[in-house]
Amino acid sequence: MAKAVSKLQTAYPSASGRVSGHACNLNDEATLESNLAALLDKTTSQASNPLDHAVFTAGDALASAKLAEVDMAFIKKAGMVRFFAPMLLGKLLPAYLRPGPASSFTITTGAVSEHPIPDWSVVGSYASDATVGAGLEAAESQSDQSWGRRDGALGWSAGG
Repeated sequence: MAKAVSKLQTAYPSASGRVSGHACNLNDEATLESNLAALLDKTTSQASNPLDHAVFTAGDALASAKLAEVDMAFIKKAGMVRFFAPMLLGKLLPAYLRPGPASSFTITTGAVSEHPIPDWSVVGSYASDATVGAGLEAAESQSDQSWGRRDGALGWSAGG
């Protein structure tokens, strides 16, 4: 992470003082929501410096298995980072985003959402419109919301 932060600071010297990196474990069901809240608290100074935009691009190793072989534990683990994390982020974000038409939350997916791959039934389900709910719920807390899906990304903005 330090290398990525350094590259950004070098690329944008006028903003280097505002560029930082924070690790966040998205793969632990027991602490997922509190980890996200802690990340948002750090990046917004306890919501006193609200965000204008949030973009969720996190991913983990893709879980592939024949559908006949999956069980509930596999399904939950496969969706922890790619489904549950953005859903909970959508729940938490309204308290950390600047209200108004300039704020946005974008969730990215991949090609598997549009072009299914054999043995990726679980991941494909999570990558499809399953994450739309997170964006819609977050948008409902804003006024004059609008949302859309394009090219594997879901985004919402508060305002027209």
